[in-house]
Amino acid sequence: MTVPPGYREQIGLKRDNRLHEIGSLDLLHAFNSTIVYHLEQPQGWGSRFPTLMIDLHDQEITAAAIPKALDELDRIEAGLRRLEPRQIIGDIEQPGQPPVAGLVNPAAANAAEAFVSPNGIPLLELFRATLKEALVAGEGVRYAIFYERIEADGSRSIIL
Repeated sequence: MTVPPGYREQIGLKRDNRLHEIGSLDLLHAFNSTIVYHLEQPQGWGSRFPTLMIDLHDQEITAAAIPKALDELDRIEAGLRRLEPRQIIGDIEQPGQPPVAGLVNPAAANAAEAFVSPNGIPLLELFRATLKEALVAGEGVRYAIFYERIEADGSRSIIL
């Protein structure tokens, strides 16, 4: 589907019929690129965190794999807490390029706190809460693209 006129493409974590908004594809790409560049080199994408970096990108994290994903998330958080926001990269293919202006919070204490959804929820917290909800419900988790438009009155229109 092409982006409808007046809408912007966004991404979220989906479990069953619930969507948890991550934000722009650029935000998710910067988050993943920073993880790969600083925490998975030299082996590369998915070498240390295959459930979150491969399974989630390719299809979904199954209910059975959620405990492993939560463990990976804990290790990612520990690694990102050791990085300063200035160490965040926007694209693994161009690691010298910072993320798009306004994408991350440069005033955050560390890289783990710099990635925040448009709703003000830290991405690590959003991932953890979604995974835990899915674990309790016995459901898998996957990425979902959606389209959002902010109306003149400040309300949001969303197309899934």
